[in-house]
Amino acid sequence: MLSFEEKNRLAVVYSATCKSFEKVLDPDVLKLQIDDLSDFDFEQITHALSVYRTDPKNRFWPKASEIRAIINPQPDTKQVAIELAYKIDKAVKKHGYNWASGQQQGGATYYKGGSNLYHTFKDAVIAELGPLGWHAICARGGWLSVRNSANEMDEGIFIAQMRDQIQASYSLEKQGFDITQIEMPKDKAIESNRNAGLTAIDFNNLGLRNEN
Repeated sequence: MLSFEEKNRLAVVYSATCKSFEKVLDPDVLKLQIDDLSDFDFEQITHALSVYRTDPKNRFWPKASEIRAIINPQPDTKQVAIELAYKIDKAVKKHGYNWASGQQQGGATYYKGGSNLYHTFKDAVIAELGPLGWHAICARGGWLSVRNSANEMDEGIFIAQMRDQIQASYSLEKQGFDITQIEMPKDKAIESNRNAGLTAIDFNNLGLRNEN
């Protein structure tokens, strides 16, 4: 937060910067610009003004919104969504069907997320793919649904569909929704395999002929 003294000092710097673009701000307009930046530190603002002033692409005086964007740049949501979609595709190839079923160790079930083990599948997914990844997978029908889509679709189509879902999830997050509260749809196939044991195969039901 800017102190009263820092606001006065900033007014001098801001006015001089605007004059370098042949713009003289009215006092009330100058006050508005400074008030809109008052949640940042004095050094952050003056540095951003310097960056703006020395960028040859800038031809008009700097608005507070433009200075804020220099201090606190917002991510390109489409690029973030594309990168996360590729991470989900990589997770499908890495974990396959069994990720949601977990690993049995010492009578307990664990789920690997990144390089660590977690007690819940949700924690593992969030650790590896973040809250956006968790929400996007749940919204697409759960892990098995996403895994099947990745295996059945052209990779480019799968990435595009996941990208769109991630952007929708991001939009919800920006609206104030806690996207970690969504739960994974129950998948009967996964529950069945978990109860039966992942390595258990019922050879009697495979339809094999008895040659004896």
